Amino acid sequence: MTAEHPKLTNQLCFAIYNANRLFNQFYKQKLAPFDLTYTQYIVLLALWETDELPLHELGKNLTLLVIR
Repeated sequence: MTAEHPKLTNQLCFAIYNANRLFNQFYKQKLAPFDLTYTQYIVLLALWETDELPLHELGKNLTLLVIR
């Protein structure tokens, strides 16, 4: 009996990669009229949630900083 090779379409990593690609494509299209990137968009969302937000808190909210 021979072992079957893994199939690309059965791999979770491929499904996540493909979902991420489609997600990025969707937001790129939706944000293009505003000349915004997705990163700029989420920064604006985080800033709109509070009146004053220190930079390190903004980074934590966006999970841009690794807290050790």
